[in-house]
Amino acid sequence: MSARRAEVRKRVADRRRALLYEDVGNQRRARHLADVERRYRDGECTVYPNRITIALDAGGHEGPEVDAACLAAEPAVDQWEAGQAVPTWEQLVALSELTGVAVEFFLDPPDNDIGPGWSCGDGGCRVVLPHAAIAPYGSTGPPPSLTLIAGVTDGATK
Repeated sequence: MSARRAEVRKRVADRRRALLYEDVGNQRRARHLADVERRYRDGECTVYPNRITIALDAGGHEGPEVDAACLAAEPAVDQWEAGQAVPTWEQLVALSELTGVAVEFFLDPPDNDIGPGWSCGDGGCRVVLPHAAIAPYGSTGPPPSLTLIAGVTDGATK
């Protein structure tokens, strides 16, 4: 067998393996989200209003468009942020999709929660959230323990 043919077979096998692992990962995520949804609907976890504000601010989301994207009528999202009302599961998922932050970020924080923070360097400062807060929609996901949500330099969001 030629070296080229062996290389092609190896790439095909690697791709099949990657697709299998991605499918297994998606199935695990789906089961996990179903469990989180059950806990939310049963009242076993609480929405933290400040987390909604953090995610919306970090992404630069504001105004009536946020309410529409979250399947809610104005001023529902403002009421969620103030702790005067709570979103439905479907609205919470829509908020997660809008902000790119995992649904779990809005719920009970883990015991070791470090919360959001700032990362500053020569290029300015950036708002960062713990790796666990970032929605795992990609097959690779963000590798560092802190992932950039919005860049801030000289007071302007990038």
